[in-house]
Amino acid sequence: MERITRFDKPALGLLRPEIDKSLAELGERFGITLKIGNIRYDDDTFTSKIEASVVGADLKANDWSRYFWRFGMEKDWLGRTIEYCGHDYKIVGLKPRARKNQILIEREGRTYRIDAALIRLKMGAEKEVA
Repeated sequence: MERITRFDKPALGLLRPEIDKSLAELGERFGITLKIGNIRYDDDTFTSKIEASVVGADLKANDWSRYFWRFGMEKDWLGRTIEYCGHDYKIVGLKPRARKNQILIEREGRTYRIDAALIRLKMGAEKEVA
């Protein structure tokens, strides 16, 4: 095993897969998902955020049920399909802290962000948000 004497891109390239493996094992033991975020480093230290979630939890949908009203949405719009730019997209959640494009839509396994006003228009809602 190679000894790390300073944190740089190559060292973190070796270290990150080992961290991911350890987090996966720990997560499996407790029935949760653990992911390491972006790593910031200097020569002697590195920092990162670890995100944990319950296995099977849909965090996007969780945020929808808490904050849909804030954006003039209806609770039952989650999971509905809209047509946009010639394609069908499924409404899968929202990002309540986003400044723009708070609503999450999905097509063919890819998630996109779109403005709440456009969703209200597509759903035929006349509701305005204060």
